[in-house]
Amino acid sequence: MAQYIHLNDSKALQCKIEARANNLFIKTAEKSSFQVIRLSKSVNTRKGPCIPTFQKNLNVCEVSQINHLKESHDVCQIFIVRHDRCWARLNIERALFEHFINIYEVCEDFWKCVFAFGLKQRENEFEFPRLRSRVRKTFDITNPCEPKDLMYVIRQVELNGRGGTNPWSIRQTAVYHGRRPDETSSLLVSIKTAPSMLLIVAPTSNAEMRMTAYLEERAADKQHMSSWDLHRIIVSDSLSGWQDYMTSLEARLREQTNLIICATDDMEEESSSEHGIGFESRQELKVLEDFVLDLLMILRTKVETITGIRDQYKEYANEFGKQMEPEDRVSYYLILREFDEYVKDAESYLGYAKDLKDRIQSTVTLLSDFLNHEENKSMHHLTERSTKDAAAVKILTIITLVYLPTTIVANFFSTQFVQTSDSGHMTVTENSWILAAISVPLTAFTIILWWAWVYLTEVKKEVTVSEKSNSGRQDSFRSFVSSRRKGLSNYFITRNRLGRLDMEAGVSSHVTNAAPSLSFRDSGAGTWSTTATTIKSG
Repeated sequence: MAQYIHLNDSKALQCKIEARANNLFIKTAEKSSFQVIRLSKSVNTRKGPCIPTFQKNLNVCEVSQINHLKESHDVCQIFIVRHDRCWARLNIERALFEHFINIYEVCEDFWKCVFAFGLKQRENEFEFPRLRSRVRKTFDITNPCEPKDLMYVIRQVELNGRGGTNPWSIRQTAVYHGRRPDETSSLLVSIKTAPSMLLIVAPTSNAEMRMTAYLEERAADKQHMSSWDLHRIIVSDSLSGWQDYMTSLEARLREQTNLIICATDDMEEESSSEHGIGFESRQELKVLEDFVLDLLMILRTKVETITGIRDQYKEYANEFGKQMEPEDRVSYYLILREFDEYVKDAESYLGYAKDLKDRIQSTVTLLSDFLNHEENKSMHHLTERSTKDAAAVKILTIITLVYLPTTIVANFFSTQFVQTSDSGHMTVTENSWILAAISVPLTAFTIILWWAWVYLTEVKKEVTVSEKSNSGRQDSFRSFVSSRRKGLSNYFITRNRLGRLDMEAGVSSHVTNAAPSLSFRDSGAGTWSTTATTIKSG
């Protein structure tokens, strides 16, 4: 056996297991539901084919039972780990699970699939790993058909039975498929009799029922089973509910869209909230948007997972193709076509999810436009009220101006410049001119200062505009002059070259069209052209 080195960071993995073990496994064996389904060879004293026998739901509670199962030569062993709820701990003790992992040499990468389970408050879509396939640490280098271990997490959606606004729940199932050659035989193992071990974490009740029925049927008909049929059952079960789930999301989106579409423009100020259009609608759309974003991630991973399973099955069948009988090749072709259909279904659901996301974005835009329209209407009403208030203030100002002369006169006569004599007559003092001497220049200075501020501001704006215009004209003039200089220099260079050619050719040569038509063009200043005359000698 050759030794293959897996470059895994075992220390970091062990630290992560220690940190999450409390939320992954139960602490007591009272609620343990670790079971195995066995498809074993029957005891036959006579020489002849061994007929498989079927045993289901055998409880595995002790380490010794795992050791006994490992030493047995079963055709297929399916270990099942369950949990009470989707976000609850796995119903198995940590010590028993780790002993199983070590005895059956389960790849360490499968722990990434296990970390997707356990006690949690919410689902994190970034925790779910992609499909992986690994060769074992010890394998026969002379055997070209050395099997690979396959591990993945596949998601499914189903009704949770709780009702309410969200009757659907997205769940996950982890699968580990380990194929190994028969250690008691030195010959290549037949494709039909190669022993398999499957570890399935949290299968759905429907998938578990279908797998049990399939194995019972194979055992009753005395036929050999294929572990890839179990993958077919798991994949087909995981694809069953997505279309109904997206239909329910689209119905919720349609409800919000209809509320906005049916809204009228002549709605009163409080009618939008009465019709259910407002902040709550935006919250509902945000919830739907988050659902669809998670859906896109799930379906994208699902497409990769199903495609990987199909490719692994194709590689597996190609390796064992020489051992296949004609009826097995037909079965291989049909199973491969079925996996192709599963891939197309997953890709179709992914396209539906993208379209649903676009619809949500369209509805969000429509709602934003509607709310902006409502806000503009409110601002319009506020502007009208402000205009009315300004008109009222203007009227009050005019009324105040009417009484202003009277106020001035009253203030003037209340000053010290006007005095009342003992006889009751009012007289103006001689220094009353001070009032006019101070108020008139101060009023004039205020008016001049206001006029200067307005004038200088306008002049500054005009200067800025003129500077921009002049700079543009100077740039265009400079480019015009540079282009003309370049054109003239090219023209004289060409004439000098033609002159040298005439001297070398002699006087008797005739030069026709010695200088081609030269044109100097510029996009901004029209076209200049010149044509050299024909020179003849002799």
